[in-house]
Amino acid sequence: MEEVASVAEGQVVKALGSRHLNPSPTLVKISNGNSVRPRLQRHLFEEIRRRFSNSSILQFDPERSLGTLTAREERTLQWFAINLLSHRLGPQLNQGNTALIMDLGESDLEVTLALPTGGKQPPEAFVKETSELTAFGRFIRLTTLSFKSLGLLAARNEMLRQSNVMWKVNDAAVEKNESDFLTINSGCLNPVTEAFWEYDGMNESILPVLLAKVTECAMDVTVTF
Repeated sequence: MEEVASVAEGQVVKALGSRHLNPSPTLVKISNGNSVRPRLQRHLFEEIRRRFSNSSILQFDPERSLGTLTAREERTLQWFAINLLSHRLGPQLNQGNTALIMDLGESDLEVTLALPTGGKQPPEAFVKETSELTAFGRFIRLTTLSFKSLGLLAARNEMLRQSNVMWKVNDAAVEKNESDFLTINSGCLNPVTEAFWEYDGMNESILPVLLAKVTECAMDVTVTF
């Protein structure tokens, strides 16, 4: 944190030079709670307040100058940073040539991109949210599309369900008043592997298919996607 504060102060002095007479207003935001553990987040807040509150160069209000980024703000900043660093933003901005952001979650796949004004728009059912910003004098409309059940775990679950699935009742689970579980035989597993997985409220026992061929796994993947 000491290094971050020093860099911020140095950038202010470098940018303003002799015009730097009063502390510059400062806003600090960190990633939201989904990305940063609560304990680490609290520690970061404490360190930021301690270091920035004592700065003679940065104007910092512990109550108003510190916060967390919303998911929308994170996506917008990611899109802006990637396109700026890849030289896709500038006076001759062509929104159709800008990079997009893909966020692969557990359940869903989200894609954030700039849609050219007047161009073909995606179906409303896929639109999660829109954000508007201005860069280099150009208006940019970012759209986030959400594709349900295409997340990493959801896709894995669907692929496994294409395998040889057998419903079973675990006697031990019944004694503990727990739910039934699925036994799944998958050709995509190492022959010596046995895995247990809980997803979407279902307990799954995943077993390999002995002497399985690559084509069996490929067929499951092809059916899924």
